[in-house]
Amino acid sequence: MTKKYPGSNDPNFKATPDQIKYVEGLFMDLAETKFKRFFDQSKLSSDAKKKMLDLIRADLESKSTKA
Repeated sequence: MTKKYPGSNDPNFKATPDQIKYVEGLFMDLAETKFKRFFDQSKLSSDAKKKMLDLIRADLESKSTKA
């Protein structure tokens, strides 16, 4: 983070809406990748895996700051 946004380790740092959106995108991608790996090890059908990932993605998007 400090390389991408110098000064972000300052307690008075105020992120811009674009910065918030970027970081949320990183977390969304990471969460989706982790859940996908978890589901790939399960015995769920590929359709069930897709539905689960879609639900997780929708839930995460609903909780984002909408910046």
